[in-house]
Amino acid sequence: MNSAETYVGIEVAPNSFTGQQGMEGFFISVGGKFEFFIFGSAQGPKANQNTLSELTGFAPLPPIHSLGYHYCKYEENSAALMMQRDADFTYYKFPVDVFWSDLFYT
Repeated sequence: MNSAETYVGIEVAPNSFTGQQGMEGFFISVGGKFEFFIFGSAQGPKANQNTLSELTGFAPLPPIHSLGYHYCKYEENSAALMMQRDADFTYYKFPVDVFWSDLFYT
């Protein structure tokens, strides 16, 4: 891709051959090789996103535990206290995926 500063302009202008109004686009780049992709689809943005992902690669899914409930508390902490918190969450049937020990612990 071009690392130089690039300006893209899109404006409504008359066609020089037919005289009808139309869209005109122009690109100005300062030095370097000029590479770009233009995506457009009558099917909508999902089709554009799929085309882009096929070109550049699909985003990996995050780790499953990162999508769950995280418990973090700013307090003095110990392993026994964290195990007690885990037991409390289990006792009250509240799902928790990650426990964080905050600043006092570190």
